[in-house]
Amino acid sequence: MANRLDLGTLKTTGNGGGKPVAPELKEALLEIDEKEEEMTSSLDAIASGLQRIKGIAIDINDEVNVQNVMMDEIIAKSDAAKENLQGLNQKMGNVLRNAGGASSVLINCILLVILLSLGLYIYETVREGT
Repeated sequence: MANRLDLGTLKTTGNGGGKPVAPELKEALLEIDEKEEEMTSSLDAIASGLQRIKGIAIDINDEVNVQNVMMDEIIAKSDAAKENLQGLNQKMGNVLRNAGGASSVLINCILLVILLSLGLYIYETVREGT
């Protein structure tokens, strides 16, 4: 068993028996004991802070995992929407090609308006003449 300081009587006990301790040593030993208690208190505060940080880290990890699942669902839905849109674009391209292209459809609409205007003009002219 190692020597141990009995601060109550300030004598060392152990293999060497009890020896009186000098007042300077007594004061130094008390100061060391106070510093040791301060360090223990500080370490306890650090341990408590680390526990809180650990809890926060676990909560953040859980939230990230939930958001990863949400992101996977969003990606899957956007991929499906992209495929759907590509299919619709392909169908629209086929319709336009079958109709003669987009410019041909526009030209046909303009010609239809001109023909209707010409027909209305002729109708009005004939009606006024009779």
